[in-house]
Amino acid sequence: MSSIILYGIKNCDSVKKSRRWLDENSIKYVFHDFRVDGIKKTMIKEFLKNIKIELLINKRSTSWRKLSNKEKVTEEKSDLIFEELFPTQEEIDTLKPVIWKYHEGKNTP
Repeated sequence: MSSIILYGIKNCDSVKKSRRWLDENSIKYVFHDFRVDGIKKTMIKEFLKNIKIELLINKRSTSWRKLSNKEKVTEEKSDLIFEELFPTQEEIDTLKPVIWKYHEGKNTP
């Protein structure tokens, strides 16, 4: 049996479109709101094992734009960037929505 979790922020346009599509296609899922439910570093590390950092970072976010060019992410320091980007949950807007499928003990982004 598999289950789908949509990670994101409820007011994000991409999340709204994804939720609408999942609902219209009768696909069961759980929505995990980063601002309400938070996100653990272990989950971010799991994302980074499976998804390129460039696909996870929302470069239009306020938090990203506040960073200096020196602070902005490179693949070599991808594990450190999340410490810089959101030391508090208010700055979670830098992470793009992720749909994660759990299937019989295997995780798939």
